[in-house]
Amino acid sequence: MRIRSKLACLACSAFLIPIQAQAQWDAYTRAETALFEDGDARAAIWYLTPPAETGELKAQTLLASIYEYGSCGLRLANCYAPKKYLRPDLVEAVKWYRLLAEQGDHDAQMKLGSIYMSGRGGVPRSYGEAAQWYRLAAEQGDVDAHAALGTIYMTGGDIPTDYQESALWLRRAAEGGADEAEVVHFVERRDLVFRHVEQTGAQVEIGLCDRG
Repeated sequence: MRIRSKLACLACSAFLIPIQAQAQWDAYTRAETALFEDGDARAAIWYLTPPAETGELKAQTLLASIYEYGSCGLRLANCYAPKKYLRPDLVEAVKWYRLLAEQGDHDAQMKLGSIYMSGRGGVPRSYGEAAQWYRLAAEQGDVDAHAALGTIYMTGGDIPTDYQESALWLRRAAEGGADEAEVVHFVERRDLVFRHVEQTGAQVEIGLCDRG
């Protein structure tokens, strides 16, 4: 009897899995229709939340975007539907981006870095938090994350200023071809790093080529 019961449970599970997958897909499709055709972000959230809470990555991603940008930011026409307008909610967006980032989602890691670095929408600025998520993205090869880390360690804030660490990340960003690193951080902050190294006698291989 126990063997039959186990086999019945396995058969039931095998039957339920495709049903659950189809239900999640249907919810995602309805959410896209509500958001991009009907301009109703609240309805989209209603459809997306159940599958997102069970770990469906696409639902979590779209849900985080809705909370970050609001209805107007994701679809311009939604700006002209005041009854369906939804304000951005960065605190809620961070909740969903964090779930994604902890699973290795590179885009979510970059989003969290940006939000914490700027400190906006009710989310307090924290260079420590920003550095944590940018570092994870940098480990996946993102040159913009390299540039951001260079800026964070140059600026300090709620983490100790570290000019040598800053120089190393800026070098990696420049070598990787990050536009922001080459145009802004590389040019404007490079000399500050060099001056600090010269004044303190710190030894570091910066490896930055001479650009004007």
